[in-house]
Amino acid sequence: MVLDFQDRLPRVWRAAEAGSREKFAVEVVGATAETASVHRIAAWVFNGVEDGPRLLVCAGVHGDEYEGPRALQDLAHSLDPRGIRGTLVLVPVLNEPAMLAGTREHPDDGKNLARVFPGSAVGTSAERLAHTFVKEFLSGADFFADLHSSGAAARILPWSGYQMREGRTQEFQRRMAISFGLDIVWGTVELPGRTLSAAGDLDIPAIYVEMPGEGRCRPEDVAADRRGVMQMMSALGMNDGAFPTQRPAYFVETVEAGSGELSAAHTVAHDGVFVPEVALGDWVERGDQLGRVVDAWGEPLSVVPAEVSGCVVRLRTFPTVVVGDSVASIINIERV
Repeated sequence: MVLDFQDRLPRVWRAAEAGSREKFAVEVVGATAETASVHRIAAWVFNGVEDGPRLLVCAGVHGDEYEGPRALQDLAHSLDPRGIRGTLVLVPVLNEPAMLAGTREHPDDGKNLARVFPGSAVGTSAERLAHTFVKEFLSGADFFADLHSSGAAARILPWSGYQMREGRTQEFQRRMAISFGLDIVWGTVELPGRTLSAAGDLDIPAIYVEMPGEGRCRPEDVAADRRGVMQMMSALGMNDGAFPTQRPAYFVETVEAGSGELSAAHTVAHDGVFVPEVALGDWVERGDQLGRVVDAWGEPLSVVPAEVSGCVVRLRTFPTVVVGDSVASIINIERV
């Protein structure tokens, strides 16, 4: 799919004068008080005094992920636009209705914003939000990064990742992901409906970042996001800072269908309480028992085996589960 927009630079990229920063808000297409609880996308626009790339960074696609929003809010109030080459647009909270509701899904239609891109101008609230973001923000970017975490129900090992592309786009994605400075870099096949798939349709190099989460906002994780964004800007020539250039301790690119889909594997077969029997970061073999689901007496209802061998990079920490909940993610990676 190729997205077809007019050959113009969206307003947000022209909002700030050289050497300045501006608050900016875009109304969601077709949104009214009756169709959306919040119908805007709030952004900060930094325009440097020298020419350079146009970088878009967003967070808050899900309303229960807090490290990214806090990091971008901190950066918005500390960055000096005179030290930037090019233009930086920060969207700290893309899905403001979900953030205010504390939910992963958009509260108006119950849809996961990270599954509906590129959206629709005549769709539901989440679809209109996605369409507006692509049209008014993403279509004007040269590079894009989307900051995530595991959400409220699980904890995750920090990593940066991308959907694998060809040629120069892929080269830039690797550079961006490595420069973020985390211990794991994971390239996967394209998954539809994501911000990154919309960026791929526009041939824009794009990465995503995962932070530990659990519905928390730990200072060290917020700091890692802030530092990563600044290092990525350095790698793109937007400032003069240092940045990692060597592959991190764990680097993997997987081509299996569905790789990168965190919620499809290691699901539970019963409602109950999940009792993990491995720890985050453990290495497991296919068939090893990751945990069990127990009933109100603590009696076992079922076990959850590892579907592949590798490192446990995400583990559910919220005990209550219902049928179909995913309790773990495993990457088959080797140390570089």
